[in-house]
Amino acid sequence: MILSGINFVSKGYISSRFSTIFKEAKQFFTKQESNFIDNLPLSISSSDKKLKFIYPDGIIEFDVNQNLIIYDENRDIIKYEYDSTTGKLKLFGRYSDKHFVYGIYKGMNMIILEDSGYNIQFVLKGDKFEILISDNVTRPISEIEAIGFKGKERLGSSRAYIWSRTLPLIKNIHYLERG
Repeated sequence: MILSGINFVSKGYISSRFSTIFKEAKQFFTKQESNFIDNLPLSISSSDKKLKFIYPDGIIEFDVNQNLIIYDENRDIIKYEYDSTTGKLKLFGRYSDKHFVYGIYKGMNMIILEDSGYNIQFVLKGDKFEILISDNVTRPISEIEAIGFKGKERLGSSRAYIWSRTLPLIKNIHYLERG
């Protein structure tokens, strides 16, 4: 009775928060609906002139040692169509929802992961791909440390994702050396 009174005074705010909590609890214990986040790779790595994207449903590996060859997690070749005017790659089969662009940037092989309004550019430097930040500025690909919430990153309006990546950073703070 007190709760319904508080809900009335708050103009329904309390009950709306409870419905959100129950919805998120349900998502935690069930498979989450598909959205643009599902098209993001879980991990990206590079070695030996290869760029590997690890998705929840499999792996896409680009090999540029000679000509461009694209493999799946079983090292089976993924068939694709290449548009030489735009550089767009159209992958066939179960990876048809993934969007990539391939080309040459300042003499280096370049692969662009593009989806849902964002793109990440990778260029081959030596035998490894690096992330192209801006003109002539690259950063090596590195693993992002995370704890917990694997597969449940959207919990708490995606706060689980933020916390799972933020908490490991705390160990890098020197508490006694700050003013």
